[in-house]
Amino acid sequence: ILTQTSTTPTPTPTEQVQTITTNKYSLDLFLSIKTARLQNGLRHKDYKRYKNYCKTRLRTLRTAHRKQLKIRNNKKLKKYFQPEDIIDARYLMVPLLLAERSWSHAMELKDSLELSARARIHSMKRLQKAAKYAQHLQELFSVVASGPTQLEAQVYCGLLNGNCLLEKEQWDQALDHFLKSKTILIQLCKFGDEDQKQVFQEKLEELEPSIRYCRFSLANFSNLNREALELQLQNKNAQSESFTNKIEEILVDAKEKQVSVLSDVNWKGRNIPIKSEKFKNLLKLIKDKTFEVDHQTQFEKKLELYEQLLSRFNDSHRIIIEEMRTLQSAQQKTHRQQTQLMNLQSLLEYISYTKLLHIINKEQFTIESLDKKLKENESTVDKKKVKAEDIIHIYDNLIENFLQLQELRDQKDAEQTKEFSAKLLSLRAARCFYIAIAQISNGNSQAGLALIERASLFASTAQEQFELLTSVNQLELSKIENIKNQISTEKSIIIATSILQQQIKSNEINTLSIFDNNLIETKRTAHLPPELESIQCGPLLFDLAQLECSFPSLENRKIIEQQQPVERTTSSSFW
Repeated sequence: ILTQTSTTPTPTPTEQVQTITTNKYSLDLFLSIKTARLQNGLRHKDYKRYKNYCKTRLRTLRTAHRKQLKIRNNKKLKKYFQPEDIIDARYLMVPLLLAERSWSHAMELKDSLELSARARIHSMKRLQKAAKYAQHLQELFSVVASGPTQLEAQVYCGLLNGNCLLEKEQWDQALDHFLKSKTILIQLCKFGDEDQKQVFQEKLEELEPSIRYCRFSLANFSNLNREALELQLQNKNAQSESFTNKIEEILVDAKEKQVSVLSDVNWKGRNIPIKSEKFKNLLKLIKDKTFEVDHQTQFEKKLELYEQLLSRFNDSHRIIIEEMRTLQSAQQKTHRQQTQLMNLQSLLEYISYTKLLHIINKEQFTIESLDKKLKENESTVDKKKVKAEDIIHIYDNLIENFLQLQELRDQKDAEQTKEFSAKLLSLRAARCFYIAIAQISNGNSQAGLALIERASLFASTAQEQFELLTSVNQLELSKIENIKNQISTEKSIIIATSILQQQIKSNEINTLSIFDNNLIETKRTAHLPPELESIQCGPLLFDLAQLECSFPSLENRKIIEQQQPVERTTSSSFW
């Protein structure tokens, strides 16, 4: 979506005019009307002042249109604009101002203290004229305007026609217009930014009493009986359902176009509109550059792309600051200017948050590359050997950026708070681990062992917190598991190294050629070979022989021995 601008005349802040690249113009119709009415008398129901504003604004636009088309002053312009006459987006305001001028004149006559018959007739004629201008507005917008703008024009036309028919006491036709307008407004409340949704909601609330009054009048003053009236209302509801489906299709198509042109961003559950063309172009460049960064694998080229991406973020930050300064310079800020300031502040937070995310990704990528070179004992591009202190410095910046990111995030999300806390503990565990490696490389093994224990405690706590989350992040868990494995390996190396250092200090390694019995007695951990001990065991030889022998039956002898004792001899004792 591209904003249409012009030097002569400068459009007022009430005109939120934009155009789509397919020559379809877009106008925030109800938001423009609300701002113009509040700034030009209708806050105090001064309809005459608002009528004069519409008259002056119309003259300004028609003069600009005449100059742009290079039409002579003596040549009369068309009263009703045709689609080919809309050469600039701001000329969409001409048919709208015509309808608003007639409506404000009608309301001025209606609110007069002495409403005579002649004034009432004049008021009705001006209201009919406003409805006629609104009908022309709807027909014109159906050709040159975008989908949501066409729907707003239909609602505007329906409201003016409904009010005109309501004054004529044609309740049935007025109810048709009001119900169609209500159906469109309900769908429009789901579309657009917060300001637009608020305006649509206010229109819905204003429309509800008119609908109730039409139904009451039909029930009490109409010739239809109750059953026929209910049947008629059911038919209208059925028609509104099919009408709703068509509206949803138009809005879905418009939403897809908005996504493709980056017309808004979502931040903390709010859709924030983007009005600045420079900012939209920078967001598109950021999106393209992010794609390049994600698909680059070489270390030096990826770092270069990261620098270009962060430069785009700095430019976006500068543009938002300049727009905020322009709005803050106004002495008396209108409600719309205050809303714009709030939106710019939200955009600034969004850009800062996204920038910090990319900085964190860049630092994590740098740490992974330096960690590989540290393990393989390689050098960097400038032939500088990688040390643990280099990684510690990056981790310090990473934790600081992570804390800033935690301040910008949505504080109401409890699940995200737990996840941020667990990630911070995992970063501190990794930082503590590399500090331990630096201490060990400097010869301070005791401090290194203490830091290793602390890193292990951080890693275990972070792992427990990640496992308690509703959606477990497997990538973070694998990183923590990798840190714990490195901690365990380094701890074993420290213990083994400390034992060797103690042995070197006692000159035991230098005297390995001399065997000392006292060394065995003092440093003995187990007796090799072990001493033999006697245990209970049956005669293995006789057991095996018994398995191979077959013995005769001795049942008969047992009976004889019971009757008559026999002298035992040496030969008989064997059997």
